Amino acid sequence: MNFRVFLLGLAALLVAFNAAFFSVTGLSKLFAGASTAVILMAGSLEFSKLVAASFLHTYWDKLSGWLKFYLTGAVVTLILITSAGIYGFLTAAYQTTADELKIIDQKVSVLELKKDRFQTQLDSYSAERGDLTESITELTRGLSNNVIQYTDTLGNVITTTSSATRRVLTQQLDDAKEQRDLVSKQIEITADSLSNIDIQIIELNSNTDLAAEIGPLRYVSEITNQPMNKIVNWFALLIVFVFDPLAVTMVVAFNQALKINKGERDKEKAVEGREVYGETPTIKFEDISKLKDIKGIYDEEEFVDDEEEPNEELNQSAERYKETQKEVEEVKPTNPLDNLKKDTSRRGIDLDGDGTIDGYDTDGDGLIDEPAPASSKRAQYAVTERPFYAKPNFNWGDTSKWINNQNAVNYYLTFIKNKKDSSRYPTNFDSKTY
Repeated sequence: MNFRVFLLGLAALLVAFNAAFFSVTGLSKLFAGASTAVILMAGSLEFSKLVAASFLHTYWDKLSGWLKFYLTGAVVTLILITSAGIYGFLTAAYQTTADELKIIDQKVSVLELKKDRFQTQLDSYSAERGDLTESITELTRGLSNNVIQYTDTLGNVITTTSSATRRVLTQQLDDAKEQRDLVSKQIEITADSLSNIDIQIIELNSNTDLAAEIGPLRYVSEITNQPMNKIVNWFALLIVFVFDPLAVTMVVAFNQALKINKGERDKEKAVEGREVYGETPTIKFEDISKLKDIKGIYDEEEFVDDEEEPNEELNQSAERYKETQKEVEEVKPTNPLDNLKKDTSRRGIDLDGDGTIDGYDTDGDGLIDEPAPASSKRAQYAVTERPFYAKPNFNWGDTSKWINNQNAVNYYLTFIKNKKDSSRYPTNFDSKTY
């Protein structure tokens, strides 16, 4: 498994786990009376949903119609249930914050009412103090103007003050000053109460944790001019539409990545198109008359759809081709097969071309002597199955197919060039399909 596939699997695991966690938690809150049972049920359904999605992806072409229909419907329904659970979890989380915010708003409202009452009292005291101040001013002015003029018996104008009036005015002035002092104290007390209420309101509105939670929502609510509840609902729906479908999709994608990583698709293409295995011969000949040179391997009917005999022109072409080949062989340089050397070291052999070592050749004959792993169910297959170059119909004449493969070279030097026998494999290599 390469790093990208591992990273994809890790991401799929994290998304699927978190989606399941939020869904199960949300469903347990919806059915709080039996939360434990709901957690067990929802957890098993979440796991089954992922397994069913992987199963559908892997074996889709091999499943019957009704099974496809039911499993697909079950997966879609479970995605909806999971999404509902995630929505319940998110809205429940916001509702907890909303309840705290509502309590704070109620406290602030109560403080605002108290503040209004104190403000009314303060206004009243301020007005009363203003009236007392005016009364004191008038009484002081009255004392200053407490003058009585009269003419005595001699005709003189006498100016004097009235003691009785002065005593009355003085008493009223003292009472007014005392009353003003009392009112001033009440004003100070009321003002302090108002200040305390303002401080309490500020502290409630600046609650650090709550402000951090609702700050972004409040900002979005203000710029969109929408209620905060609607903003939260939008965000919750966006998360729901993405979360669980993404989890299922990534699990399916991980399965697909594993399949590609193992080379199964490339293996299928290679097996279908490989001619050297000999299971389904697709050999093409430029000259149909050359089929007559093949004895005991294939019948002409396997290759010739037309029952007509080749014409004279075609036979002449075949003869010219044979002569040309003889001339080429005469001037051909040193045979590269003479330079082949056997490698007797322990070598791995891949039977099916999927990039996986199926066994090891320990004696340099090109055949598996040691399956890998020894305990695998494929051990028997690895021992009995033949490599492509050990197939009975392999074309040894086309050296480009095997000369660069050391395992094939070992097999050639052991069984083909020296014509040695093998108890496990066919011994007739005289007839070849060039």
